[in-house]
Amino acid sequence: MDQQVHLYIQAIHQIEDQELLEEGIYSSVEKIENWYEGVLQVKEGTTYIHYNDTEQDEEIKTVIKIEGQEVTILKFGNIKSKQKFIKGKQHYSEYETPFGVLPLEVDTKDMVVEFVSRDDGFIQIDYVLDIAGERLGSRKVDIRIMPGTMKQKGYKH
Repeated sequence: MDQQVHLYIQAIHQIEDQELLEEGIYSSVEKIENWYEGVLQVKEGTTYIHYNDTEQDEEIKTVIKIEGQEVTILKFGNIKSKQKFIKGKQHYSEYETPFGVLPLEVDTKDMVVEFVSRDDGFIQIDYVLDIAGERLGSRKVDIRIMPGTMKQKGYKH
């Protein structure tokens, strides 16, 4: 059965840039916060959360797949990617853009997946991201999944 959910996603990117290092700045931090409406499905013990996002002015369909303590984030649209997160493991995949395909490496340092009910939980992921062999820095993503729509809950995001 499909359930309406809303998500709050906060991503903190600690950017490791060689040019900044040369200027004596060791890192810069970028914080992104977004709210989304989505649909949660459970099939054969695996939880799927579907929602739409926008990247580079294009709509991207995003799926978060949760199997126990393994999380996969899939993006479909103008940009396609698959990021698999397993605590203490590295995962290799591809990041497809209109300009070409780039190798993607995700090194998951820490991860917590916890649900208090079927449609109420959170995911915290700490990882290092490399694209095309270039380290883009450390990332921390917090995903809060809440039952119902934002309108039902009185949110005005």
